[in-house]
Amino acid sequence: LGAQKALEYLDKSLAAGLINKRDFEAMRASLILPLPREEIPRPVVARMSAELLETQTRLRGEVRRLRQTGSTAFKTPFKALDDDVKRLRRAWGV
Repeated sequence: LGAQKALEYLDKSLAAGLINKRDFEAMRASLILPLPREEIPRPVVARMSAELLETQTRLRGEVRRLRQTGSTAFKTPFKALDDDVKRLRRAWGV
């Protein structure tokens, strides 16, 4: 009995209510984990790591730029508000 066929039987057993969800997950994990996996070649891993690092660096720069843009966007209206308050105080002699 192959792993794929066993997985089919597990699915059918769960659907029929013969096993509970926790047992299904445990049996499914024990069937899936030992399946042979193709190893990823080192050059591919190195290239993908470099791309990930480059993306993270670019995203950090963009977040930093957006944060600075946001802070100046908030400063401008508040500066205008402060100027209005100063003008009103001068007009009222406060």
